[in-house]
Amino acid sequence: MVSFVFRILNWFRSKGKPCILIVDDDPDFNFLVKDHLDRAGLFTLCEISGPKGIQTANRCRPRVILLDISMPGMHGFEVLKELKKAPVTKAIPVVMLTSRDDEESKVRSEHLHVAGFVTKSADFKVFETKVRALLDPRSPVSVS
Repeated sequence: MVSFVFRILNWFRSKGKPCILIVDDDPDFNFLVKDHLDRAGLFTLCEISGPKGIQTANRCRPRVILLDISMPGMHGFEVLKELKKAPVTKAIPVVMLTSRDDEESKVRSEHLHVAGFVTKSADFKVFETKVRALLDPRSPVSVS
């Protein structure tokens, strides 16, 4: 199964489509965001746990990661710390996703040098706009 995913990933990369990784424990939310981004011409992979997200990020080296804060087991901030420690993933821009719009999460996200912060109640076009801004080399580093 893994080699099949890599073949697909390489095919999309050969067509100029960057890989976006969504890490969220809600499969329905993953499906909706993936569907929107795929229809917008991007290639997305989804994982439903922090450890799986880290594993996929290390293997696939996505261009952008959309990461949920509130997940059972390993929450998003722990995942982010692990991603920033690893040489392979430390430079990948991460946009934090949350169902809460609390100031503490925003401050903590900024302290951990995330590239953006989006509430899940946002229109899916907002996710696409953030991702595209991070994919554009002329864009500023932070798109919060």
